[in-house]
Amino acid sequence: MRRKRAGTIALGGLLSTLSCIGSSPNPVTAIVQSDPGPEALKKGPCRAFNPDRNVYFGDLHVHTSYSFDAFAWGTRTDPAGAYAFAKGEPTTIGTEAGRPARVARLERPLDFAAVTDHAEHFGEYPPGMFTGYDRAADAWIHEQSAAEAANDSSSECTFTAFIGYEWTGNVGFAWWHRNVIFRNNHVPKLAVSPREEPTPQGLWQALRKICLDGGTGCDVLAIPHNSNYSNGLMFHVPDDISLIQATLRATMEPLVEVIQNKGNSECKLGVETNDPLCEMYQKFPIDCRVDSLNPQCSPGNFVRNALKRGLQVEERMGVNPLKLGFISSTDTHNGTPGATDEFAYQGQHGLFDASPRVRLSKTEGTSYDATGGLVAIWSEENSRDALFDAMRRRETYATSGTRPKLRFFGGWGFPEELCGRNDLVKLGYELGSPMGSDLTARPENARAPSFVVAALKDPGSVEHAGTPLQQIQIIKGWLDPDSGATFEKIYSVAGDPDNDARVDPDTCQISGPGSDSLCAVWQDPDFDPRQRAFYYARVLENPTCSVFQRDCNLIRDVPRPATCSDGSLAMTVQHRAWSSPIWYQPSDHDRALQVRSLRRIFSKSQAPEPLPLDRATPSSGSDDLVSDLAERRRVANIRRWKSDSTEGRSTTSR
Repeated sequence: MRRKRAGTIALGGLLSTLSCIGSSPNPVTAIVQSDPGPEALKKGPCRAFNPDRNVYFGDLHVHTSYSFDAFAWGTRTDPAGAYAFAKGEPTTIGTEAGRPARVARLERPLDFAAVTDHAEHFGEYPPGMFTGYDRAADAWIHEQSAAEAANDSSSECTFTAFIGYEWTGNVGFAWWHRNVIFRNNHVPKLAVSPREEPTPQGLWQALRKICLDGGTGCDVLAIPHNSNYSNGLMFHVPDDISLIQATLRATMEPLVEVIQNKGNSECKLGVETNDPLCEMYQKFPIDCRVDSLNPQCSPGNFVRNALKRGLQVEERMGVNPLKLGFISSTDTHNGTPGATDEFAYQGQHGLFDASPRVRLSKTEGTSYDATGGLVAIWSEENSRDALFDAMRRRETYATSGTRPKLRFFGGWGFPEELCGRNDLVKLGYELGSPMGSDLTARPENARAPSFVVAALKDPGSVEHAGTPLQQIQIIKGWLDPDSGATFEKIYSVAGDPDNDARVDPDTCQISGPGSDSLCAVWQDPDFDPRQRAFYYARVLENPTCSVFQRDCNLIRDVPRPATCSDGSLAMTVQHRAWSSPIWYQPSDHDRALQVRSLRRIFSKSQAPEPLPLDRATPSSGSDDLVSDLAERRRVANIRRWKSDSTEGRSTTSR
């Protein structure tokens, strides 16, 4: 029996404190934010403490035998086993009858992980395991106990285990799933699932009430994922959203999962962009340039569009509910956190995708799936508090499964020679803002912001070397205050996108030039101080074999699946890392320039009303997610804005 509960339960550990994440001119924005107190500014308990911060790799989206679907697909690894796997221990994954057991093991262990089983079925799986009066509560305690046992609270800090779960809410066939991650072991007595709160708004409010405002040291954030499955719901922000609602969303959701095994949600070609690099590991083979009304082509499905939408909302009301830092994870249903090495890929869904032939199908539920990605966090140490603080401040980046190191700072005058200096990181923090934060106020004599971005290739291992880097791009999105339209531009700032690097499809051996490291100091040549903007770095490795090519190479008997040769699956891939954005906010002086500009426009004609980018809106009592009204408004909006721009909505610059 499942019952709605309130309150928290503490299994031990230190009490964390709560306060405000950041500042805002409107006091209502200071709902609640995590601040571990002055001890966070001192040397913590870990031996590897580094005030300039280390990078730690992990996975915050993991399913085990406690999840209904993972169990149905033959997964028998429990939460304790999943944490053991993350630390480097082997595990057995779902195997077809009559075949040798499939064994998986990480070549390189993770630094942290969270098991996030589906909360709405807590206590039901594994069948027969939980038989008490409140099976859901019993299963939740087991989840917590596994994390507590795996977490290294000694000064060695070898591994951090977060307590978490997945909130798996749906509207019809549209997903708006979230992973819920807690700072410590002060957690609610029962996980808030869609059975109690069927909407994200209800989830945020419940977590705020029983966790953030509970006075017990509980701290929590929710991380949306698989926005590509949402039919526009994930990043929908209604026009009538209140300041309190916008602030609550911004507080509860500082991060978003960019990629996982069910596809890349950064962007999609034809959805307000002409960026061809969006097409990496897309789940749905839809050409949005010709089928733009398909719900899977909604701008509300993709992270880059969400960032632009956030600028529009912030311009109107002063709060950005879509101010999202970037992470990635696997969404493994094998109980195998961090299993992203493509040379060792065995699927992520147990028996459901256990063979290369099944994985190469275009008609199965797992078609077009890949390994997923990893979370990278810049933190002083590998502890719960330090890592959680970094997630709160969005000093994170996403990778498509490899482990390059990426730094990204923004400021108003970085030295041009900074890439050659040993104190790059120190000056990055002293003179600027790291990934995930706002640029400081623009000095009066500053023409444009400058950014320093530095990347080191994934070193790989003795058996499997990492792939050289090809290039670094900076992706800018901005809001035109005159029309209310948003735009984007892509700048290649380091490396060579035409370096002629190659990969042999039969052997997957790579060749051609590439870099072990890349760095650039770049100043925005198109900066307008009136325009709200965001910037993020995208680091691209040289091409390698995709999981599809590797699966084709595993099949020795003929005929091979048609997808091995018909061009429907991409046989090469460029792995990558995405930094969290850095945002620019106009100052009071810049706003004055904007007001004068708007007055000139209003004196000539009525300015177009900024309208939502989303074409799909949730409707009460209906599963019809594609709103005709929203679509008509969107088309009318685009028509009005097209005449204002000679540049197009998306451009690439080198």
